[in-house]
Amino acid sequence: MNNFEILNTGINLLKNGGLLLLASETIESIQRHYAYKYHITYNLKYSQLVEGYNAVADPYEPIFIDPNNVSKCGLSYHGKNERSLNRHTDTGKIIGGSWDLENSCQDIRSAPKYKAVIDKYENGLSWEETGIYDNLVNYIKRHGSIDGCYNRGDLERRYQKIDELYNSIKNKGYKQQSNLSPNKGKEVNINEVCVSIGRDGNFIFGGGGGWHRLAIANVLGIEKIPVHIIIRHKYWQDKREEVSREKRQYDHPDMNNF
Repeated sequence: MNNFEILNTGINLLKNGGLLLLASETIESIQRHYAYKYHITYNLKYSQLVEGYNAVADPYEPIFIDPNNVSKCGLSYHGKNERSLNRHTDTGKIIGGSWDLENSCQDIRSAPKYKAVIDKYENGLSWEETGIYDNLVNYIKRHGSIDGCYNRGDLERRYQKIDELYNSIKNKGYKQQSNLSPNKGKEVNINEVCVSIGRDGNFIFGGGGGWHRLAIANVLGIEKIPVHIIIRHKYWQDKREEVSREKRQYDHPDMNNF
């Protein structure tokens, strides 16, 4: 979000009498844009120095995967109905537990944003007919905003941009964030489609942006896209340690970055 967008966000909130929401989102914006690097550095050092891992991946380095291999989404490793993963504060963590198991995840094709893209570009429905506007308007009523949108008009303008994104990817190919913003350094890579890696090396969507890009990539049959890894399961990190220690080959995209 650039300064102009942040200003517009503030104006929209003030128009809607959302002073408390404005204060909350302002604080969150400051944390997100200025403090997240310290969170990520801390997570990296904690994994290395406290937990003793040696084969810890560069948290800013994307890996390239087949988007068809992301079949599940899981919004939280903290427990049911608790806060979602956050790419700005959770990136680089190594977490055990059941967050990657079937009963903690859902089929990604049933998630509203993902399903709307499939319905729009594969099944020929309008955005209105997909039900995404009604779904997100209800979310806004409960939470105040989503994706920088505060009302139906905002949502309609946003989904016009999704159409532009679809046409761009279709005609020009899928672009890596570092190519779209070459002067912003490696930190821009956290804006790729966000996934985490479960105990068996399975990819689970969640914790950041990318619903629409991931679904569009699948609709268009794109074979490889860059993704940002937020967390890895402890058991998977143990496997990385083993493969690194034994200096052997392992056929998985996350085993190419030692």
